Amino acid sequence: MGGVATDAGKERPIEVEVERLPEREPGERPRSGAGGAGDAVDPIMAGIVIDVLDAVTRGPRGAVFGLALGIPVGYWLGRRQGLGRKASLGLGGLCGVYCGFPGTAPVPLGTLIGLYRRFVPSS
Repeated sequence: MGGVATDAGKERPIEVEVERLPEREPGERPRSGAGGAGDAVDPIMAGIVIDVLDAVTRGPRGAVFGLALGIPVGYWLGRRQGLGRKASLGLGGLCGVYCGFPGTAPVPLGTLIGLYRRFVPSS
């Protein structure tokens, strides 16, 4: 057939409509409309990454290392979640404060926020 439909001996061309996809910002992940497994696990994994970083940066030098490592990691995770640059920078600042603040390691706040984001529908 090769691009031509036949109908009772008559040949007519097949018409195809092209739909353009919206452009993404650099660094933004493609999102599936069906909400695949990657979309389901990603907020939870982001929270686990922050909580592990918080647990690793304990001790007297933890405040400095937690702040210094939490900001870029939080920014990267925000961009991975599809946030804009300003929102990702704000998230990075909050992650840096959370990882640098002493005594937060026993509280898995990052994982809890990831679970909330995954299972509570956004309005």
